[in-house]
Amino acid sequence: MRNAQEISEKTHTYLRLLGPSFNRQFVFGIVVIQLGLFGMLPLLAVPFSNEYFYAAIAPAFLVLVWGILQFIAPYRLEKLHHLYVGVSGFALTYIYFLVTQKLIYLHIGATHIGYFIAGLVLFVLLLVAMWKINIRYLLEGSYYDPNKSHLWGGSNQLIVKASGVGYVLGQVLLSIVAGDSITMIIIILCLSLFAIFTAFMGTFVHRYWYIHQNIEAVRSLNPGYSLPKKDRAPGPTHGYAVLVLTEKDYEPEEVDEHINDIIDNVEDVDIDTITFASLHEMDEKEREPLEEAFPNQALRAPGYVLFQFEYEEMKAAVKKMEKKHHNGFFKKIPPEKYAITKDQVALQPSNAILYTNFLRELDEGTLGTGTSSR
Repeated sequence: MRNAQEISEKTHTYLRLLGPSFNRQFVFGIVVIQLGLFGMLPLLAVPFSNEYFYAAIAPAFLVLVWGILQFIAPYRLEKLHHLYVGVSGFALTYIYFLVTQKLIYLHIGATHIGYFIAGLVLFVLLLVAMWKINIRYLLEGSYYDPNKSHLWGGSNQLIVKASGVGYVLGQVLLSIVAGDSITMIIIILCLSLFAIFTAFMGTFVHRYWYIHQNIEAVRSLNPGYSLPKKDRAPGPTHGYAVLVLTEKDYEPEEVDEHINDIIDNVEDVDIDTITFASLHEMDEKEREPLEEAFPNQALRAPGYVLFQFEYEEMKAAVKKMEKKHHNGFFKKIPPEKYAITKDQVALQPSNAILYTNFLRELDEGTLGTGTSSR
């Protein structure tokens, strides 16, 4: 059970299967913000150039039309989403290259062809470096970190930093050499940063190929993957959490060992959260609700309390927390805030369905055959 879960976790982490709803929002961002606002709008701005506009029209048309189809049918076209993101990444990086060249030649006033050649070399090197580092990280297993579940973290940040620093510096140096306009240099700097992200998007072509090669693993994670919405079975409405009552505070290595034991013993469902609490350090206010939930059982360590909670309640609590603690687009809410919010929902005494001192009995509780003295 443990090995199978690790394989599926790694596959899921690399593929970023975030679901049709998220895919639709991402497509909207690609078409409206990345293509429209930062891509075609600068090319349409004065001074207008037929050469730059016509050079961008074909990839822009592809991103737009394909994006409309992905937005209309995100469920049926779910498998193609990764291919669309990858192709859009290549197309947008190319369009940003054209915008940068327009700024250098038409706004700053450069005339030598060397700026175009240098920019083209930087553009190609960026895509090649991003692709090669992505493959290396996949082969090394660096994408998988069980402690990170967010989209933009860990290896993704490292790939972008490693591949993009040279590109940004190169474009900025080109603009400095070509002229002394601070405004244009800042705009080119911003476009270069956007180009790093779109180049990273290009690696999703490999994710699409990976899905094609591992379709059974994907379907085992998402049985309704790429099916129309009406043909998909409804997802689970509730999840499980475990509170482990211990005699003392565990060291990190001990915590990991116990988490592995719990996962190995509960084979029929996934445990969403596992929390540890020292029984001797719990005050009366913390113990009393649990004792009331199981009046015929005495709490002692080691002990295991199984909770069953509603996913909708969890989602509503997390959304409320995010709204309360949102502190700017570029500032992340600390992971601890998410953990505390999820524990507050999952570990409510009213959600407790089983208390036991035997780890093997947890599986019975998840199957609804376990007994509690509530």
